[in-house]
Amino acid sequence: MSKNLPLTTIKQASDDKLIKLITENTLTELDDKPALLTLKEKDTLVEEANKRGFYRLIKLHYDLATVVRFLRVDLDTQTFKNQWIIASMEETLKEYKHIGDFFTCKWLKPQDDSQEKYRDLVVKHLAPYMADGYKKDLFLDPWEYTAVKINQYLLEIREVGKLINYPVLTEDTKKLITQTRYIFYVQSGQLIDSLGEVIYDYKNSPEFKAWLTKSGGSIDTFKEAKRVINRYHDLPKEESLKLYRAIKEASDKKPAGKDPVYLFFENYPYEEIGLNEKQKAEVTKFIDQVKERYGITQ
Repeated sequence: MSKNLPLTTIKQASDDKLIKLITENTLTELDDKPALLTLKEKDTLVEEANKRGFYRLIKLHYDLATVVRFLRVDLDTQTFKNQWIIASMEETLKEYKHIGDFFTCKWLKPQDDSQEKYRDLVVKHLAPYMADGYKKDLFLDPWEYTAVKINQYLLEIREVGKLINYPVLTEDTKKLITQTRYIFYVQSGQLIDSLGEVIYDYKNSPEFKAWLTKSGGSIDTFKEAKRVINRYHDLPKEESLKLYRAIKEASDKKPAGKDPVYLFFENYPYEEIGLNEKQKAEVTKFIDQVKERYGITQ
């Protein structure tokens, strides 16, 4: 909705007020929300900015906000891929867990040879392709690729937002950052738990261990997957305690204001976990390219 500003008021406004109006309007439009200004008001603002010598600033703000918008598209793409891969991994792990149950649950333990033979037939029916079901290049490598990209895009969005002293990130973008951090933490944690269940069955059931070995599977693949995912999931001890307290606070009572768990992921740069120096350097290189492209020298 337009602010319905008299054009004379626009021309008499201070530099800071003009910049604030233009940048706020830009962010609103990039969030696909109704513009704050009419086209005539915006044209007057831009004309006035040009007269006062800070047209380049508002153009730079628009360009950087647009860079963030494109990064959001890339982030959404990698997040979708990551969630699809996790769903596939979970489905396969569920099959392994079901088979593990046949060997670890006492109430499913065969009481005679005929029951054991029947169990083995059921297991064979459930898992005809298990030898190929959890290869590193089918699941773990694609998962790690998307995890790295998600974290790099989150970092790039944050760093682009720091390139000028005016807000570049829209409210929707800020929410997306928080939600992406939270969802990544929760889903990777659930995946670690599922891997842990299969590893537990392997350690505690000689029969399941024998079946997995005979089927051509290797427990080392599951252990490697858990180790790699942990690298991008596990918080430092101090931050882990803060998150635990936030979860406890949220479960014990209904807090006033924002949910404490949401606040934790809103404020903690979770995307920096797991990235190695080379991967962080790629982010730095991208930001340097943005600076060069738009003539930012600071």
